[in-house]
Amino acid sequence: MEVNNTEIVERIVKVIVSPETVVGLLDGAMSVPVDFGYLALGIFDTSNRRKMEDERIRMMRAIKSGLLNYHQVIRTTKIIIDAFTAYIPQETQDKIFRAVGSASTGRMLTTSLISSRIVNSIISAGGAAMITRGAGVATSFTLMAGGMIERSIYKSIGLERMHSAVYYKLRSAGNLDFIYFLVQPYVDPFIEALAVRKNQGDAEFNRLLQNIEEKMK
Repeated sequence: MEVNNTEIVERIVKVIVSPETVVGLLDGAMSVPVDFGYLALGIFDTSNRRKMEDERIRMMRAIKSGLLNYHQVIRTTKIIIDAFTAYIPQETQDKIFRAVGSASTGRMLTTSLISSRIVNSIISAGGAAMITRGAGVATSFTLMAGGMIERSIYKSIGLERMHSAVYYKLRSAGNLDFIYFLVQPYVDPFIEALAVRKNQGDAEFNRLLQNIEEKMK
């Protein structure tokens, strides 16, 4: 699906300024009917059966290592936003992120603040059961039952196809690509902006940044 660049700008501004207004989580990442849809897809998707089996094994290991953790969700979000800001000059970053912190705050702290606000918004929107500060392994497996594992895997595969660089950043950081489905409504605008740079070039990406800067004034 082709995404309008103006829409990307508006969604990035919304996430930075008021992440609590981002809608779609309850009907998306936490939707039981959608989970069962992915469960059915996993059952009947015979062409990808071997890959799905390998991904389930990788995910089981990740869950045992504490994947479903509050701080891991923050890390996932921050890695994606940092991938976006890596291509933005410091002066432009200061103008874009001034709604979050002062110019002296620094990029790393600013993106950490944005990531924390996003995760807290997910919790407020109904994701508290999924994001815990110390869920046991048994609890984590229970939370990921009923098709949510399949959804997480398919979303990870989709991310690899959409922007492989972001996918591998998350995967190499501890299989965080499996958390993408949970933060997707919030981080997709940043990934789409990176896709603009990749597919349309620096000039169009810079115009995108200028429009974000104008919106933040």
